[in-house]
Amino acid sequence: MKQIIHNAFSLWREFTNNNKNNTNPGLIINPGLAKAFQVVAIEAEIAEVFEIGRAYGFSPVSIINILSLHGGYFRLLQSGVLKRGECRFLDSLYHSTFTELSYNTNNSEILAPWITLSAQEVLLDLNLSNYTVVEYGSGMSTFFFAKEAKECYSFEDDQDPAGKGSWTSAMQAQASRINQSILLDPSCIMICPS
Repeated sequence: MKQIIHNAFSLWREFTNNNKNNTNPGLIINPGLAKAFQVVAIEAEIAEVFEIGRAYGFSPVSIINILSLHGGYFRLLQSGVLKRGECRFLDSLYHSTFTELSYNTNNSEILAPWITLSAQEVLLDLNLSNYTVVEYGSGMSTFFFAKEAKECYSFEDDQDPAGKGSWTSAMQAQASRINQSILLDPSCIMICPS
């Protein structure tokens, strides 16, 4: 894993250097950068990432931002590097700079809803434990709400947005991977609280 972390920061340093004096309207893109940090954000030890990142000359704030942009936000919270509420608008800081980077494509690993981190924090502040959430269309948000709310109902038409088969089957497989109970109804998927 150490070599993967070094590779990611090396690519980021190259990206930064290539764009330092770039006078073109667009950025010089390094296609491997996003993929490298997706792996680092999900799999690497946070302390080791910071140690190596600082050796490459990146500040802790920059490292937090790049990890968050690639799905590492909740891992940063778990590690104690961040505390909830400290960085409400963190996810938007680098979007204009790293336009080719998408929010972690390995989202099934982190179960983060496809809403901004700021919106997730607001929802967490509401203390949803006494609420029933009803959503149209299931996905990672369903697992997020099932964990945080009293119960969550997702109405699903069973169409896989990626065109790779049954979405309901994909949801069942994900529920099984994370040991989450899931009840199916022809018009509704219900994820039961743990």
